[in-house]
Amino acid sequence: YQREKILSPDSFIHKRLILAYAIGQRFTNTGWLSYPGKDKKLQEISLYTIGEDLDLLGAIGGELFDGNSFSAPIISGTILLLKQKFPTLTVFQIKEALLESADRTFVVEDKKNLKKVTFVYESDTEKPNLAPFKDKKNRSHMKFNPELYGKGILNLRSAFLYAELKLKNPHLTSKKLRQQMKYILKKRHATSVTKIQALFRGHRVRKKLKSL
Repeated sequence: YQREKILSPDSFIHKRLILAYAIGQRFTNTGWLSYPGKDKKLQEISLYTIGEDLDLLGAIGGELFDGNSFSAPIISGTILLLKQKFPTLTVFQIKEALLESADRTFVVEDKKNLKKVTFVYESDTEKPNLAPFKDKKNRSHMKFNPELYGKGILNLRSAFLYAELKLKNPHLTSKKLRQQMKYILKKRHATSVTKIQALFRGHRVRKKLKSL
């Protein structure tokens, strides 16, 4: 009864709750990995962070730590950073920013065979083309599944951008805001690639001139 009461979308706790899950480095599946499962109420409030091979402050002998327990402080720290940057954000806006900005397109490696990778994609337009890969046996793709990943994997940069867009456009739905966020991030990425290519071309020209 208590579980159903807490997970009711109208409950005081559910409106403020984020379930913290951990995933391995490079998003590999691990022995301690948990899943939201088929319960849509859990899926809507589940958020993943990296929780493998963590180097903790004060750890003795360089010991690395794993587990779901480390996701909660990572998410809490992100909330603090968001609140510092955007002090007018409400609890509900912060929760929305974290969940709706989460990564749902990423690459998952097989822990037993690192050559084997799965490309997880959110929408059909983001479905990767596997044709260029020579090793097709170890390449596959899968549409994002909330039963496995809830709302996705925490992305600090995306969360900050989403929060900024939320404050500027409070009337927009989370779907519209996510679309705007992804468009801006894609544009920024394209600009960065263009700059890197230009720098590389300039380097080649200068190198060629020196050799003359």
